[in-house]
Amino acid sequence: MKKEVTRAIIILVLVLLSSQIIDLYITYGFLQGNQIDDKDNRYWEYENGVNVEVNPIVLEGTSGECWVLVHGYTATPDVFQELADEIHNTFNDSVYAPLLLGHGMVPSELLKYSMDDWYEQIENLALEKKCTHFVGSSMMSSLVLKYSEEYTTEKIVLLSMYTDVHMQTALDRFKFGIIPTLGKYKKKTTLGSIIDSQGLEDHISTWVAPLQPVVDYEKDFFPRVMDNLDEINGDVLFIHARNDTVVDMDSARMVFDSISVSKEFIIVDGEHVMLRDFDKGNVIQHIIDFRQKSS
Repeated sequence: MKKEVTRAIIILVLVLLSSQIIDLYITYGFLQGNQIDDKDNRYWEYENGVNVEVNPIVLEGTSGECWVLVHGYTATPDVFQELADEIHNTFNDSVYAPLLLGHGMVPSELLKYSMDDWYEQIENLALEKKCTHFVGSSMMSSLVLKYSEEYTTEKIVLLSMYTDVHMQTALDRFKFGIIPTLGKYKKKTTLGSIIDSQGLEDHISTWVAPLQPVVDYEKDFFPRVMDNLDEINGDVLFIHARNDTVVDMDSARMVFDSISVSKEFIIVDGEHVMLRDFDKGNVIQHIIDFRQKSS
């Protein structure tokens, strides 16, 4: 009887282990590290290493106010085009949405950079242009928060503020910790978490998400930002999509509750990439109204 129980336990463990290995292979590129760029190379056209459809945004205004719009991880500045146009046309503000280093290229390029590299890029641009208005998206919202901890800011908008990956079980957390070593990236089923079909078609991103920068963000960069939230200055607007499957709303509220300056938390319809989704007009109007309060 004991042998049968032992045999059953061994079989169960082997089945569970096999299922996890299969998941690592199908979802996380286990043993496929050299294939990280394959799907993007087939799907996108590149010129001098950059996706030909990617367009950084530069809109020069004369109002004296300046914005830096920071796109999300694996995304591109194009997601901000309608918002940038609306801000510029309404207020004649200058608006800059740079292409973050390694983005708009094949996914493996992202592994060459860190949050500190991307922060330095945003810091240099904001100081050069003397910008005090910011929009940050998802994980890159933390770049905006860090800037506000170190310099004077007037208005900060945080879209889908990302804190950490949804983890349902201890096994999920363990896998996430070892995946950068075993597989390096997560394969996507779509280019972005977007409900609207046209928005999804228009979205420019990579087909895989290298995970080492995300792990480093959670373990190092984000905790550093959280340690200095009492240095945040200016007004802060959080906008979160009620159908967001990437970022837990309670996590975003945790950051919101930790900030002591004038702040507002708004919930809209749609998914994580809200400026590509069906309620984007509402999102843009909220940002315009937020800017209007200082006019």
